Amino acid sequence: MNKNERISTTKPQSYYKPQGICFTQFVINFDTDDKGELICRDFRTLGDGCKGVINILNHTINGKYAKEVCKELYEMGICKNNTSCAIELAKAIDEAVLVNSGIDISQMPSKRKPPITSILPSAKK
Repeated sequence: MNKNERISTTKPQSYYKPQGICFTQFVINFDTDDKGELICRDFRTLGDGCKGVINILNHTINGKYAKEVCKELYEMGICKNNTSCAIELAKAIDEAVLVNSGIDISQMPSKRKPPITSILPSAKK
């Protein structure tokens, strides 16, 4: 993010139900820059799971553009059930970017890899 870009005071949130991991829901907080691009802030979870993983993932995403974070999270790989917390978080952020871009995701398949955000314009640097 360029230091001249203004951060919005509105705080969009995204709710996502991950599949194949211990957590039952992600709640992700975002900021937006002056062009409406989502910037990841943090997220919290519902359900049982490793708090250490959440702390690491929060550190990984904080302050980065959502479109950039997705690629990084997908590259972390899978652990069980052909998914991982990182991949499920990438899907959640990916979905938030699409919704923020005005794309109707209701007709899209629930399992997407590589991330759909790869078809959207690159995040501003």
